[in-house]
Amino acid sequence: MGILNQGHSLKNVHEVVLADDCSPDRTEAVAKEIWKASTPPLRTFRNSKNTKEYINVNTCVASLPENVEWFLHMHGDNVPLPNWLESFQKACLKADNKVGMVCASYEVFEGNKTLNVGDKRGGQERIIGGDESVRGTILKGCWWHTSCTAIRKKTFLEVGGFPPGMRQKGDWDYLLRFLSSGSDIIYLQKPLMRYRMHEASASSFALGANLDIEESLQIVLKFAGIMRAHEILLYHYRTAVTLLRRNLSAIIKINPKKAYSSALYQIRNCANCISCLIVKFK
Repeated sequence: MGILNQGHSLKNVHEVVLADDCSPDRTEAVAKEIWKASTPPLRTFRNSKNTKEYINVNTCVASLPENVEWFLHMHGDNVPLPNWLESFQKACLKADNKVGMVCASYEVFEGNKTLNVGDKRGGQERIIGGDESVRGTILKGCWWHTSCTAIRKKTFLEVGGFPPGMRQKGDWDYLLRFLSSGSDIIYLQKPLMRYRMHEASASSFALGANLDIEESLQIVLKFAGIMRAHEILLYHYRTAVTLLRRNLSAIIKINPKKAYSSALYQIRNCANCISCLIVKFK
């Protein structure tokens, strides 16, 4: 319904695609029942088996018609705000060829409670692609949200899309590869989406299994060659502190499995730091 409520901006959309990754519920049927607009048409893209999120998105983008220049990707449990589509359309039409993405801030909510109101400055800024932006994003973390972004299809395919083997940090991996390619990003300083937090989310699962740590270490190792030595040490120090906090929390909550996992990952973190330094000075 959030997309249907975008008003006259829908007239400039080629098609709306529902990428159903073999969902066991009635997602596809419900969408067809609700979608009353003739322009744009609703196209359903359903896999015969579950391929996981990143492969599903990559396959769907590859299936888009050749004349489609930009696409907007949004997860099913997020909610676009009323000016979502119009704001992205205006920014994309003004973007030069070096801009490969237009992204925006977003609100975070859980149930009926808003946890974060997002960036309310109302302006925009340009993030220049290159090694400096890659290093800054490694230290800051993934400030970009794929569900609140317009992506140039050509750039997405050239960068290689999302990494199929990752479950938690694929957005961050893609963002770093994107910036490394030299493409720029226009960031709109206003919330255009509401992001839903819940216990069953991928983020919640990742924190419990330290999957976010594992995938982050893999990503940092890939870019160690362009990082400075003190940045490598700082990143792994911060990771060690995060793991220590998780370890203490697990001990307090009498969760030996999580406590053991966090302690074990301290060794993994140290080994990754050494590997990054070797890559740096090789």
